[in-house]
Amino acid sequence: MSNATDTPIQSVSASTSFPEGFRIVHKRRFMAEGNTKYMLPSDDEELNRLDYQHYVIRHLIYGNFKAPLDSELEKGIRVIDVGCGSGIWVMEMAVDYPRSTFVGVDCAAVFPTKDIPPNCTFIRGNTLEGLPFKDESFDFVFQRYVFSCFVGGVSVYSVFGSDRLVAAVQHG
Repeated sequence: MSNATDTPIQSVSASTSFPEGFRIVHKRRFMAEGNTKYMLPSDDEELNRLDYQHYVIRHLIYGNFKAPLDSELEKGIRVIDVGCGSGIWVMEMAVDYPRSTFVGVDCAAVFPTKDIPPNCTFIRGNTLEGLPFKDESFDFVFQRYVFSCFVGGVSVYSVFGSDRLVAAVQHG
């Protein structure tokens, strides 16, 4: 007999916006489907923690990034955030650089659905199964915090250090 707190949620009532594909463990929402190896919760408490972590990092490094790309971002480039989580970095960058295009990809569709800048898109995708884009689709790949996202012997290098992300970026 399965534990009621560790079973996938099959349906939701009309009074809640709880998404399908999640399970509850000790009153926290976790991914419950497919090849997902994400071990952290995917609930509001976790998203708030990630947003707070984002603000701390942004304060410590005096901005949203340290790559020497400011002039390119001002002119307009294509940027992907792999493992975007709440999407806060993508949204802030899209507002700061309206000529650039920003795409956030995450295995959990917990990113915003309202008030998204016109140059910003969010896509649900499991990067363990590859990126849903043609090679050389982006000029810059951004990711952070992914070191804590995988369990079961999956290494960050095996997922993100391979040719998957390199192929997504234009050469030159």
